[in-house]
Amino acid sequence: MVSLRKIARWLGVAWSSVQYKPRRRRLPPVDREVEKAVYELIQRYPRYGYRRITVMLRRKRALVVNRKKVQRIMKRNGWGVRSRSKGFRPRVPGSRSVSAFVNERWATDMTHFFCKEAGWCHVIVVMDCWNREIIGYRVSNRQDSKVAEGALEDALIRRFGVSRWQAHGVILRSDNGLIFSSKRYMKLVKRYGLEPEYITPYSPEQNGAIERFMRTLKEECIWLNSFTSFREAKSVIESWIEEYNTDRPHQELGYSAPTEYREKLAA
Repeated sequence: MVSLRKIARWLGVAWSSVQYKPRRRRLPPVDREVEKAVYELIQRYPRYGYRRITVMLRRKRALVVNRKKVQRIMKRNGWGVRSRSKGFRPRVPGSRSVSAFVNERWATDMTHFFCKEAGWCHVIVVMDCWNREIIGYRVSNRQDSKVAEGALEDALIRRFGVSRWQAHGVILRSDNGLIFSSKRYMKLVKRYGLEPEYITPYSPEQNGAIERFMRTLKEECIWLNSFTSFREAKSVIESWIEEYNTDRPHQELGYSAPTEYREKLAA
């Protein structure tokens, strides 16, 4: 009978490698205070991953915690958010909806949600692509150009007030929907000197910034609620949009909120 030591020598394997027994890693002790805070934030923000939860611990609870620690806590308790598979579909080439400075390019879009009493209702938003801030929006039970016009007017007043001439040259990107190309809507666009910019048909990735916002709105607000009345839905969605602008950490902005990012660079 041949010994294991001889077999290891024949195979050129070190005997210490044959004898090695890995030690079980000791898990760091659980910080119950941080774990409780993470749990409470996840109840409030169920779609947030560990990076955003880390930011919110600092903002809401004044807890300065390493994000790896938050990741371990969430993983240990099964609190992670499952990420979607990206797939391998070819993408149509086209310019992204980004801008280098404030009020260079805006984007507008519309999405829909259901209320038990009012049926299908609609959200139209206008975003500044520079800092992802929602500068105009309308929540409505009507789907017409008047509602889209109101959202755009809100954005224009919020950014320029009565100084209409300052809006001249702002690029306004949208899809090819009938509302955004209607006579009434285009009349407002021309009155302020905006430059309309339409994406390639069936290429929503060319309006990616606002498409991503719409998905976030659905995942973190609309799909978490079962609206009975339009009044209830309008109140919840409008509150969420204000929170998105002022409080929600945004990965593209270094985990600053849109208005926080704007104020930092203006200082």
